[in-house]
Order: sequence, then C-alpha cells, then structure tokens
Amino acid sequence: SFFILWFFITLFYSSSIVPLKDVIAEHRPYLPSVAIFFIFATGMVWIFERFMRRRSLLIAYCSLLIVLFGILCTATYFRNYIWNSRLAMWEDVVNKSPNKSRPHNNLGNCYLMKGDYKKAIREYINALRINPENIETYYNIGLAFEKLWMRDMAKEFYVVFIKKAPQEYAAQKRELIIKYNLYEGQDVEIKALQ
Repeated sequence: SFFILWFFITLFYSSSIVPLKDVIAEHRPYLPSVAIFFIFATGMVWIFERFMRRRSLLIAYCSLLIVLFGILCTATYFRNYIWNSRLAMWEDVVNKSPNKSRPHNNLGNCYLMKGDYKKAIREYINALRINPENIETYYNIGLAFEKLWMRDMAKEFYVVFIKKAPQEYAAQKRELIIKYNLYEGQDVEIKALQ
C-alpha cells in the first residue's frame, strides 16, 4: 500500500488539472515508476518462492521470465535505434502523429539543419495546413526559402510571422523588419499554402 500511495503522490506534482502543452511527457513517470518496479519485483519473488517446491512450474516460470526479458531487450534496442538521431526520432513521431503540427515543424527543423531545404519546406507547409497559428513555423519556412535564395517567398512568411508573433519574439521581429525593410502592419497574401 505504501508503494501504491508512492506512485500517486509522486505523480501528483507533475500532473494537475491545468492543461499542459505536452499531454504526454516521458520524464514524468520516472520517479513514480519506482513503485511499479518494486511491486513487480516483489510479485516475482513471491511467485518464485511458491514454485520452488514444484520443479516443473519453476522451470516454466523461469522460461517465461527469460522470454519476457528477451522481448523487452529487443523492444529497447529498436527504440534506441529510433532515438539514435533527431531526424529518425521526428520521422517516427510524424508517422505516429501525422495530424499534429508540432512534429511536422520539428521534422522540418531537422531537414533544415541537414541542408535538405525542399523537404523542410514540405514539412513546414504540412505543419501550417494543420495549424495556421503555429507562429514558429512561419519563421522557419522563411529561413528555408532564404537558404534556397527565394527571398520573395521568405519575405511573405516573415511578414505573417511579424504580424502574429507575440512579444517574446521581439528580437527576431526587429531583425526581420530591418533586414527586409518591413513594418509590423504590412499585409501580404500567402499563396504558397493554396
């Protein structure tokens, strides 16, 4: 009962009724999972002690544990392969969540860093189709068009970024206003998303 309480009490501080940007975050259950591991290990020892008197059941139990261990090791290996690179991880996220804007934006960032600007633009456009209010994507797609020397297209997206971005992006907005001779109220129609 201590470890059941442990699980809920330690999970409580990171989970609340306040809506969070990330619905699921892998790091939240680390400390609470100690309780689950303890309960699982205690249960395994309890079963092992019961089966010690019956040799055939003990062999079956140990065989089951070895198979379970093998499955978990294999799953861990393949998951680590995905986490091996940022690009592989975000490709996996986009495959699993194709209707979310943030994964497409982050995958576009990976392609942008890799120098594959056309793929980056494709992902940014997907992100904007899903969520036109994703402010960072307007800035990112502008960067990608700049890298392709398409300054007019970059300017269109930068204008939208300047108009919609909150105060926390003041430095980027100021830099773009100076670089492209823009002003915050400028109205430009974006044709690329149509």
